[in-house]
Amino acid sequence: MHALILTSPATSIKQQGRYVAQVLIDSGWNVYVIDYNNAYLAHRYVTLYDPKLAINIMDPLVVPHIVKGTNGFSGESITYYTADGVPHTDLNKQHVRQICKSTYVIANSNYSRANLEVVDCHVNEVVPNGIDWVYLGRYFNSPPRYDLVSVGYYNPGLNEYGNNWWGDRKGHPALVGLLYRLWRLGRKYTAHLHTSPDLLTRVFKAFTRQVNVSLSDVDGLRLMISSVDYDFFAVNREPDEKHPIKVTYVGVERDVGSYYDGEYYVTNSYVEGFGLTPFEALAVGRYAIINDLPTWREHLQSNCVSRVPIHATKDYVWGMGVNKLFMQYHIPDFYVWWDLLIKAVNHEIKYDPIICRESVRDFDYRLTYEWFKRKL
Repeated sequence: MHALILTSPATSIKQQGRYVAQVLIDSGWNVYVIDYNNAYLAHRYVTLYDPKLAINIMDPLVVPHIVKGTNGFSGESITYYTADGVPHTDLNKQHVRQICKSTYVIANSNYSRANLEVVDCHVNEVVPNGIDWVYLGRYFNSPPRYDLVSVGYYNPGLNEYGNNWWGDRKGHPALVGLLYRLWRLGRKYTAHLHTSPDLLTRVFKAFTRQVNVSLSDVDGLRLMISSVDYDFFAVNREPDEKHPIKVTYVGVERDVGSYYDGEYYVTNSYVEGFGLTPFEALAVGRYAIINDLPTWREHLQSNCVSRVPIHATKDYVWGMGVNKLFMQYHIPDFYVWWDLLIKAVNHEIKYDPIICRESVRDFDYRLTYEWFKRKL
């Protein structure tokens, strides 16, 4: 039998599409995976192979979808949603309601489910995302090359000028500001940021204000915006005392496990529908410092995690044109972040890599996506 999987262009969503496909292939299905940028190929596949199943793996911003009765498709359809925000425009709300009425709907977390239910989308079940737990084991307990590591695209939303410090939902401006402060105050450490080129060209426009607002009454905080600041980074080369942070663009290494090459994984994300990277870091045997986001509180119960408490929330509309999400950013307590980073670079946080890895065993995609086989 044939199955069609449509994903959004987002890297993590495409990753889940591949994992679901692998589970179906192992069960004897012929599977075709395509992202929505080439949705016309999906309709071509329907014409040629008459698939019995369509799985829409998507977020609320995405418009194309496959349901029974469209473009000759006569099979059953499932929609697997990640919703790190609430559909904001009337058109987007109507679209999500239409899909929810036409398909069996799964959310990847209760946080995603709550965001969908705001617009009267009934969610049938919650099935968490999966990681390649077995494959990540190739890097288990490998010697860390850096003190700190972080993975994630710089994701600034609509503001092109960088003066909305909260606009980057992955929280890079504040994280870089804190790391810069560590360096200026004489702390010796190395870090590796797997991110995007925009980090270097835009993040310095935003991080000074954010860190100054958050730590304005902490003695010794002085951040300057100048070309000298860019020397803080070692781009695509190894760090040294004067350039403590190595920056490598996500996608240079094809092997996901190679991203987690620091002793401590850190992420300052303000909002996640699920958030895979801490799970992958633990699967490699690392310790994670994260914000206390609802989805991580729900799924990431581990002794190998420090959660930074949330200091405040901020409403923010993220997206472009009619495709916008109303998000609630969870702004952490940066004093706690500061204390944890000092402990990390001093190697004061002790952990057992075996315990870290075992704590996320249940999220192996071979187990999490058994649901799809049972459903079929």
